[in-house]
Amino acid sequence: MKMGEKMKTIVHVLNTGSYSGAENVVIQIIKKMNEFYPNQYRMIYMARKGPIEERLKKENIEYYLVDKLSFRTVKQMRRIYSPDIVHAHDFTASILVALTKESEKIVSHIHCNPLWIKEWNIKTITYSYTISKYDNILTVSSAVLNEFVANRRIKEKGVVIGNPIDVHEIQKKGKLGSEKEYDVAFLGRLSTEKNPLRYISIVSQLFDNNDKIKALMIGDGLQREECLIKIKELDLENVITMTGFLDNPYELLAKTKILCVTSNWEGFGLMAVEALTFGLPVVATDVGGLKNIVTDECGKLCQTDEQFVHEIEKLLTEKSYYENKCRNAKERAEELDNVEKYMAELNNIYQ
Repeated sequence: MKMGEKMKTIVHVLNTGSYSGAENVVIQIIKKMNEFYPNQYRMIYMARKGPIEERLKKENIEYYLVDKLSFRTVKQMRRIYSPDIVHAHDFTASILVALTKESEKIVSHIHCNPLWIKEWNIKTITYSYTISKYDNILTVSSAVLNEFVANRRIKEKGVVIGNPIDVHEIQKKGKLGSEKEYDVAFLGRLSTEKNPLRYISIVSQLFDNNDKIKALMIGDGLQREECLIKIKELDLENVITMTGFLDNPYELLAKTKILCVTSNWEGFGLMAVEALTFGLPVVATDVGGLKNIVTDECGKLCQTDEQFVHEIEKLLTEKSYYENKCRNAKERAEELDNVEKYMAELNNIYQ
């Protein structure tokens, strides 16, 4: 910080109380910005009350939690903190912040590209109305900019920033070279966008051809009970291990051979990068940001269940094919490592 400059106050606003992909990214932004630019920013995490509080305490991050994110609670936040910048994450938080804007700079940060952004509806109309209020619109992939129904307007302020990726920090949390205990894994929320039910169906087809297959599901969510029912219906209770939410999923991820991503949509696809970091080939749907991460050298983009099953079986049975993709996976992860560049770009936006 230059002589005479005051520390900027930035409030990150989220409309969730959970801890998952976008929440993890915000925590990484706060931690890394303080590391790379010490004493320049005071950052506060604002969100709904929920499990996120335990994580924020553990990370020693200043926070302001509310029962509900609303016009009233956003205005209360401004009275308490008088922020220089409000960094709003995803659509609802961005809209609430924009419609109550005062004098501060607003950054709208879109982490996902749900199917509804492709057509006019109450959400896309409202967000389009607030575009003029944002100083910057950050997105995790070009897919978000291209698929939004008012893409011409959003592109005027849009910056594709991706996600902060620190490969070596991820590797520290796992155990490289661990003995492989699982053939294939799913990592993510058990929710519609991640399509865990399709993953279970793919595992069932793999099991039909190989009754030794061992599968893993890491994550929790609204579709947990549906997943348990389907696993029981397909007689896969001794095939699929469900862990629920894990504070550190990397230890198990490093003990898996392949990551299977069945998402219906994916803004970025951070779980794919995390798997590549441990040398796992990634077999994934051809959607959103995954198209910018997964290549034929380190995995495979698939459309049909048959393509998923064929690629996974090939990886499990052809040793040289698998080992070549594992080497390329680690190289691809190193290419995607961007944490220092990411924070420098964010610092320029804040300044």
